[in-house]
Amino acid sequence: MRDLRLLIAVGAFLLGSVPARAHAQETWLLNGAGSVAAPLNDPYRDDFAAGAIGELGLYHSLVPKLQLGARFSAGGLGEDEEGAARGANHGNLGIGSLGAALRLRPFARASDPRRGTGFWLEGVAGPGIVENELRAVFSPGLGYVFDAGGLGIGPMARYIQAIQGEDFGGDDTRLATLGIELVFLDNPGRGEIERREFQPGPPMIPAAGREDQDPDRDRIFGTADQCPNEPETYNGINDHDGCPDSKAAFLKDRLVIDERIFFIYDQATLLPEGKANLDELASFYTRTGYDWKALRVQGHADSRGSEPYNEELSLRRAAAVKSYLASAGIPEEMIDVEGYGETRPAVPGASTEPEHQQNRRVEFVIVRK
Repeated sequence: MRDLRLLIAVGAFLLGSVPARAHAQETWLLNGAGSVAAPLNDPYRDDFAAGAIGELGLYHSLVPKLQLGARFSAGGLGEDEEGAARGANHGNLGIGSLGAALRLRPFARASDPRRGTGFWLEGVAGPGIVENELRAVFSPGLGYVFDAGGLGIGPMARYIQAIQGEDFGGDDTRLATLGIELVFLDNPGRGEIERREFQPGPPMIPAAGREDQDPDRDRIFGTADQCPNEPETYNGINDHDGCPDSKAAFLKDRLVIDERIFFIYDQATLLPEGKANLDELASFYTRTGYDWKALRVQGHADSRGSEPYNEELSLRRAAAVKSYLASAGIPEEMIDVEGYGETRPAVPGASTEPEHQQNRRVEFVIVRK
């Protein structure tokens, strides 16, 4: 039992020494599990009764479908009364292990910031202590985690195999476990979603003494108002440039326009309103394009629909925009087309229609010489 206690101490130190949270979507997840364990092979099945195993894991999610980490488990099997009656006085069977873990989430979506939910498959391998013997332990498992609001919970099953030991005739120890896993979810993007939810614009009443700096009365003053004679359209799209969204008004060389201005839902044919906006963009190039090196047209979609379809649709839409801009006077060789589909959401983890609508957009980026 001394070796098992040492393994427990080492596992607790290693798991506790890693920070519990990380930035953006590269996040740490802490989980714990409790399971009922039963022996699968003789002589363990004859000599031991069902027992329990507790687990603690820490994972670093590098991409939505893949998590790397470490997993510590400790527990054992109970003494079987019939085995004791036969003279097999083994008592309880203690087992503990500390292994490297690779967890796969095969159905995870790139746009989902939650890294601990859904169906998972896992492989764990590392050293373990079984009845005071140091042995190699392998532990594949599977499960499903439901999001319960900051805490994930779900069923899990695991197969545990400890390679040959000197006791029990040199047979491997094989166990099956069934239990419940809890995951402390670090959901990057949730707070960002809350901050990005649309709020109505401020009342169009100029501050006292500043009427001369705000002739269009949209409460964007002085040089910050790129369209001083036309009021801002407050709708969550470029709400700080002072221009109505029907105008080609760039903010730091970037213009974001709602896809509804350009396209009917799920189509790539330009609408008349979209052509009018592109005419304004071409006119803007005529006035200021002397220092343009390139104009990037980036199409974006929401997370509904398959990733390949969304990427293909966003690329077709960007290509339609490029074709029209070229016909309107912007040199075709200057226009770069990029289709990102759902991979670069303005609102990560969007779940409401207003959030999805912010993700369905066309962005124009000026690259200066």
